[in-house]
Amino acid sequence: MSGKFLDFLRVYFPSLKPDYDPFPAYRRRIALDHVRRGNQFWEKHQFDHAIGAYTEAIELNPNLAEAFCNRSGVLLENANYNRALEDCNQAINVNPHLAEAFCNR
Repeated sequence: MSGKFLDFLRVYFPSLKPDYDPFPAYRRRIALDHVRRGNQFWEKHQFDHAIGAYTEAIELNPNLAEAFCNRSGVLLENANYNRALEDCNQAINVNPHLAEAFCNR
């Protein structure tokens, strides 16, 4: 479910609450699919595609710590240390029990 579609619903159906997401489970499942796709790109050393897939996952579900953590790993591969640190910190904020985020940081 894209953000554009949710915006459409909010414009044409104003009774919807602005922060209401009618499909949270669907958005999480699709976000996890993007994380898996990003992992496949990462294994093939297609880092730009992996970053794109993880970014799409984050846009769909900003509370998905695995997406931030995996994107930080790819950013480390590209020597983009500042962005990797930001993603690690965000992953830890979302899930303080994710050990991989602490290792990446």
